[in-house]
Amino acid sequence: MSWHQALALGLLLAWQLAGTALAQTGTGCPFTGDDRRYIMPLFSIDSGQDTTMFITDNTLTYRQGFLQSYKATCVRVLDRNRKEPEQQSKWNMLVLYRNDTTSGSREIYFCAKFYWQSINIIQYQLSGVYATTASDAASRCTIFESNNRYSFAVVGFSQQYQIYNCKTILEGVFWFTYQLKDSSRTPCDALTNKIKACQRAGSQERDSYIATFNWGQCPGLAATKDTGQQNYYCYGMWTDNNNNVYAAVGMDQADTKFKYRCLVTRKDQNERSILYRWGMTVDADCSTLKSPDESPMKLILRPTLDSTDQVPQLRPGCNLPKNFTGVWFQPAEYQTDVYINATTIKLRRQLNQYQFRMSKPIKHDPNHNEDSNYMSRRFREACDWFSFTMDQVEWTYEYFVLNPPVPINCPIQGRFKFNMVGQESEFYFTKIPAGVTPRPRVQVVCDQYWESDMHACIGENKQLSLDVQRCMRLDHIGRPLSEYDVPDNILTCVGYWMEDAKSYMITFDPADPVVGNFRCWIYRRTGLRTYRMSRSMASKCMPDQTSSSAYPSESASLMLELTDNERLFDQCPMKFDFGKDPYTNTFQLEVFAHAGRLSPTMRPALLACLVAMVTAAMHSI
Repeated sequence: MSWHQALALGLLLAWQLAGTALAQTGTGCPFTGDDRRYIMPLFSIDSGQDTTMFITDNTLTYRQGFLQSYKATCVRVLDRNRKEPEQQSKWNMLVLYRNDTTSGSREIYFCAKFYWQSINIIQYQLSGVYATTASDAASRCTIFESNNRYSFAVVGFSQQYQIYNCKTILEGVFWFTYQLKDSSRTPCDALTNKIKACQRAGSQERDSYIATFNWGQCPGLAATKDTGQQNYYCYGMWTDNNNNVYAAVGMDQADTKFKYRCLVTRKDQNERSILYRWGMTVDADCSTLKSPDESPMKLILRPTLDSTDQVPQLRPGCNLPKNFTGVWFQPAEYQTDVYINATTIKLRRQLNQYQFRMSKPIKHDPNHNEDSNYMSRRFREACDWFSFTMDQVEWTYEYFVLNPPVPINCPIQGRFKFNMVGQESEFYFTKIPAGVTPRPRVQVVCDQYWESDMHACIGENKQLSLDVQRCMRLDHIGRPLSEYDVPDNILTCVGYWMEDAKSYMITFDPADPVVGNFRCWIYRRTGLRTYRMSRSMASKCMPDQTSSSAYPSESASLMLELTDNERLFDQCPMKFDFGKDPYTNTFQLEVFAHAGRLSPTMRPALLACLVAMVTAAMHSI
């Protein structure tokens, strides 16, 4: 190797080592990429003091009342985007800063932990100061972060508001009561207490990011800063791992301390009446919020109608079918009760967030109310098929199930052997419903063979009875003995239909731990004597589930492979209905041609056949 080749190789190695060292010592300052989301001016109440914090790409300026004020320079980003269930924040960052305000020979460092909750909200935690080297301060910051991971983080409100849609926080019209924590009086239930957060279709105004609160007057509660009508700008919403849902709002207020508010509610509110409990602060100090019941101000919201805009337009113009009336279960939404009467469908759900199949919004022009055909034209426009395809996703209908349900004839009837495919933890297993032994009579020995069994026979064709292990013992003339024919699970059929060339069936089993005890199945006939049934993971079948799905990755929990297994004395005639028309009457006697006179020997046989058909039809109803 010549000297110039050796020199070139040495320079190349030095350049590579320098690049590696530079990559290892990269500080992450100034902020770039996703880190720039933290750049904003913040106002907060920290330790009871009005506090402002200006975060730039490379500096942090902190002013806390008259107590302290300093400016710091970003030294290193120590960690980012750590998964922290206690904060439920996707974006977080731990930054080491050098305090440039202090004087002296030694350098002063501190660390800041940021939680980005929305485009207007950042929570933060600040450590104490470290008069040491940068590397030692970085180690201390890591210890500070681990020790304070579960402590409260101060809520900072952006002083440069960006539009945030109120739908994630509040949507609709509510009448509410409110009560101050330090008030000994009963809650204020003035009739004028009203919250209105309605995004009008096609509106170009501010109604999408403003919620209007109208605070009624009650004796003894005049101390609150909220009086009359206030417009609250929605700032953001976030959750923690304790099922608390936090929200932040701001209003037009000269006093910055009272301009911002925090609210808290719970995901698991199980009020049987339609109530929503919220806790609210009276200023920007969000550390005073513990729960809806432990907060400076308690609010109880009840959905209502706006007497000026909604009531005149929501007068019923038609009646729903009578068989719609009742209480229904809605599988697509967790713990949702649906109440239907002659004119109204009322849904009770946990949070004010709902997805349903809705068409494109059509703007209503009140100036055309006098036109008799105006609403008809708007109805056709809003309900046209094209209006429902704006999201370009696969079409699926939501559905309601009567709760408690009314059994119907199962679309699959007969006696079958079955094989289970899927995760073993999801299998059906041998048990006695409400019993203490795994089999009916443990002292009886099965001297022939075990066999799986699922049947819906004459007289019980509204239920699918599953027995994982059934002793197929027969007497001397071929009749089955009954020591081991107690089923493990009984699935009551409550509905079936066909959609997108797939057959759906809904079953009800009180012993099933799934929400509502309802299951959705996709079933299919695969041969003359074989069938497949795929069970959903929850109460609803997903669009990508098929009759062959058996695992969670396929949106299913279990798949049953059925094989017809009827014997001579079972009285389990096979029946299959793929659900194209669930209301059709399958028991019809059709005469295709004149049969002429019957001989005396044929009459008893024909009469016996007709009696058997009528008996089967009566048992199936």
